[in-house]
Amino acid sequence: MAQDNLEPADVLLFTAQFEDRGAAEIVETRDDWAEHAGFDVDKELFAEVIIGLVNEENDELDDVFARMLISRDPENKGCHILWKRD
Repeated sequence: MAQDNLEPADVLLFTAQFEDRGAAEIVETRDDWAEHAGFDVDKELFAEVIIGLVNEENDELDDVFARMLISRDPENKGCHILWKRD
C-alpha cells in the first residue's frame, strides 16, 4: 500500500534503505487517533506502531513513513494507517 500512499521519492528512499535502516516500533498511542479513526480509542485495546527509517547517528526511528493503529482484540481485527505527507 506504500506505493499508493507515499510520494514516489519516499517510496524509493524507503525501499533503498529499508534493509539497513528500516524498523517498526510500538510506541505510546497518541491522543489524535480519535479524529483520524472516527471513534474514541481505548489505549488498552489498541496499539500504535510506527514504521520508518532509523537515524544512524542517534539510533532513533525518526523518519516515519506510516503510523498504524492496530487492534489488540483478536475478535476485532483491524487497523488504521496514517501515511507520511510532505
